[in-house]
Amino acid sequence: MRPTTPVRLSALALAGALILGGCSDSSSDTAPTGDNAGTTATEGSSATAGPGGDPVDGSVESGDSAPDQASVTLDTEDLPDPVAEVNGEQISKDAFLTAFETQRDGARQQAEMSGMPVDETALRDDVLDLLVDSELLEQESERLGLTATEQEIDAELETLAGQAGTPSTDELLALLAEQGFDEEAVREELGRVVLVDKLVEERGGIEEPDEQELKDYYEELTGQSADEEQATSDPGAPGYDELRDMLADQLVQEQEFASLTALLEELRQDADIVTHL
Repeated sequence: MRPTTPVRLSALALAGALILGGCSDSSSDTAPTGDNAGTTATEGSSATAGPGGDPVDGSVESGDSAPDQASVTLDTEDLPDPVAEVNGEQISKDAFLTAFETQRDGARQQAEMSGMPVDETALRDDVLDLLVDSELLEQESERLGLTATEQEIDAELETLAGQAGTPSTDELLALLAEQGFDEEAVREELGRVVLVDKLVEERGGIEEPDEQELKDYYEELTGQSADEEQATSDPGAPGYDELRDMLADQLVQEQEFASLTALLEELRQDADIVTHL
């Protein structure tokens, strides 16, 4: 089974990003997460760019230093309900706030480490974009008659537990419950992740890279030929044979990302999207 990746979760399945963001925070003191899981949590929690829009009313303590992250707040009273409509389907204020607050918590944690303030306006716009994308993908899945079985969702849950470093799915669900995700919500969102995979498969065009592509990619990343012995100046660095499977996964993931990006561009062109933020 393919690993849980930013392509399948953070970039195009908002809820998956939220799940990984939550368990990454909870399990950080007990077990390391995988490379992909860490990347997903980072990408899902740190929004740095988004379309323009009027700022959300809030308050920031003034001063010469960077703003106090705890003082940056969202005035929920001023948010419209719904926040958007996608082909007539509403995205509710409650759904937006749940996603926004989770993403904001992760962004604030990163801000504490980096010393950079959270741009809540950009974060707001990014979260809304992700919710719109999620709705578009769900509608396209329904149009094509795609569904996620319980067995497929169970498999995703097991993969997620492995990425989070938890010994069992029960422990993962307990950690997620502490983050505010009950089991029903987790399974519902993992079902959406399954559907994203099926949409990619439906479009086709994803091919396993051949040996020469892998060797070229290795050389691009390391500056060393895949056919040469490991440089004696760095004998501990992994060679081509050790990295081959990881490189193959990465190249496939890049194809998946490109396929989903193209699909979303097509869906957005044909969709009736109205936003109110």
